[in-house]
Amino acid sequence: FQWQLVVNVLQRAEVSKRTALLKADDTVRLVKEKFQRWEDEQSVLLEEARLFELQREEEFRRQQEELLEAHREAELEMVRMQQELQRQEELNMRRRQEAIQ
Repeated sequence: FQWQLVVNVLQRAEVSKRTALLKADDTVRLVKEKFQRWEDEQSVLLEEARLFELQREEEFRRQQEELLEAHREAELEMVRMQQELQRQEELNMRRRQEAIQ
């Protein structure tokens, strides 16, 4: 009778041990999956940040190019206006000379 009791207790202990090991394995698996999701999420966030920075740099470069082009156009317009002013002054000078003669 005692031998059977010992066997039953050992069998129940083995079942409990297996159940605990299965639960521990599940817990470890879940924790690993959670860490993997966090790592994946971090990778996604880093990639998004990298792409955002590239877009920001590209936008800055584009704005700098637009500013440079506007500056060039302003310089060209200033030269054109100076040439026109010089032409007008020369024309006025000729008219005065013609009026004097």
